[in-house]
Amino acid sequence: KNSIDKLSNEGSVSGYKVAGGIIGLGNNIYNDSSTGEISSSIGEISINNTYNNGLIQGNISAGGIIGELDETKTFNKITNSYNTGNISSQGFIVGIVGFAKDTNIDNVYNTGEISQISSTMEKYLGGNIGGLVGELRNSSQKKTVISNSYNNGNISSTKVENAGYGSCAGGLVGEGLNFSIKESHNIGNVSNDFGIASGLIGQTFYSDYT
Repeated sequence: KNSIDKLSNEGSVSGYKVAGGIIGLGNNIYNDSSTGEISSSIGEISINNTYNNGLIQGNISAGGIIGELDETKTFNKITNSYNTGNISSQGFIVGIVGFAKDTNIDNVYNTGEISQISSTMEKYLGGNIGGLVGELRNSSQKKTVISNSYNNGNISSTKVENAGYGSCAGGLVGEGLNFSIKESHNIGNVSNDFGIASGLIGQTFYSDYT
């Protein structure tokens, strides 16, 4: 098990592909860099008592805490963490984590402004945006749970010039498969000029909420 505890980022982060306040691209390894790409084949990532207050900008994926958690067979946890920095990207963009699989999220929140900006990338296919998570995916054995969490930041998406399809925008989650949300809420405004917009979840499959 690899863990990150009581870390913070106050500086601006800009990445050509993936950007995160604490982790850029994470695949199950401990790292305390705010821009590093990290990888490993074993273990799980556990993030606790961590926050970002800096401006985050990325082209493909951007998150206040993590730009992207790489697809993995292990289970990840993000707890007691928050983002207050403004975030912009042409792809997946969120307050906490851009893309996640098999991840439990508890007691986290976002108050930063989330803005998906127009893209000039050739053959760009759009990206999902959310106050907490852009896109959630799960293995058949496990289900992601988001609990006791909220978003208070405004979320907006403008039309992407070369997009093959529109994005999904949600106050909590942009798009998700096979996950649960418990005792969580959104009070931020959500707008999407080129796709789906929802106060809580942009688009979902096989999920439940309480």
